[in-house]
Amino acid sequence: LYYKIKQPGLSFKAALQFVAPARAYFSQSALQDLLVYVNNLYLVVGIAWLTGMTQFATAKNFTERLLMENFGFSAAPLTSNLTVNAMHSIGNIVSIDIGWFLSHWAFHKIPVLWAFHKIHHSATELTPLTRSRFHIFENIPLYTIVGAAVALNTFLFTTLGYHPSLVTVMNGFPLFMIFFSMFGVLRHTGVPISFGKLNWIISSPVMHQIHHSTAPEHIDKNYAMNFSILDWMIGSLVLPEKNAAPLKFGISETHNYNVSFFRMYFVNPFVDVWGYVRRGEILRHAPHEQHAPPPTAHADRKRAIASYSLSEPELC
Repeated sequence: LYYKIKQPGLSFKAALQFVAPARAYFSQSALQDLLVYVNNLYLVVGIAWLTGMTQFATAKNFTERLLMENFGFSAAPLTSNLTVNAMHSIGNIVSIDIGWFLSHWAFHKIPVLWAFHKIHHSATELTPLTRSRFHIFENIPLYTIVGAAVALNTFLFTTLGYHPSLVTVMNGFPLFMIFFSMFGVLRHTGVPISFGKLNWIISSPVMHQIHHSTAPEHIDKNYAMNFSILDWMIGSLVLPEKNAAPLKFGISETHNYNVSFFRMYFVNPFVDVWGYVRRGEILRHAPHEQHAPPPTAHADRKRAIASYSLSEPELC
């Protein structure tokens, strides 16, 4: 529908071929997406989901207890009403987004975490399943940071005398999760949906597609899940430019990560971690690391613009 609005003269078939080109959906990268997705079905349900939720609850409870013991104060209970519930839900949504943003930043900046996150960025073609192309070990730091962020929001309301129940905590979440899931899928496609000037505040699908780009000026940019203003605050925001060349996706223009699924998921991350430890790069990338942007990318940060546009559909 988006493409038909932008290119009304094309047939529906041509628009469909643009959205789901055979080149992308029958590529080795797409096959890896599918294998990781199937593999994670049992690992996520059997291991990652349970450990992730446990990690989230542990981090949240520990942070809340730490804050209350050191900074808590008594206050008259707040009346539980729609306004308070809405404010608490909005606070949770913002907290989750900030926690996700910080963890995503850490995945890129800390080598031993990048070794696992690299699997997600190794996709040379973006398909909806690329969203699920992640290693289960990412859940440990992710849910720890997100849990701590949500605890800060809960602490704020608790110190004011408001003690939210589980039902209250979930207020506003279903609609938010539907919105996030929909655009989470669109972020991992070749459809460059943009929000125009709202890109400064809300991260549109094309913003995340820029994040997957191999162009040096796009490396370590657009970390945000939903609120791109967070990228603006730390100087990592790159906006799309109209009528520019299509993006190339992957880790880098020179690095080939199209290996077998078993090696990509079960071997390479641990080999990379050992290499980082051996070279003393546990918390900081060395200048020669493939992931690190060249010096000119930092010197010319303000002029870094996206190279993405609506191009003619590639026929199957």
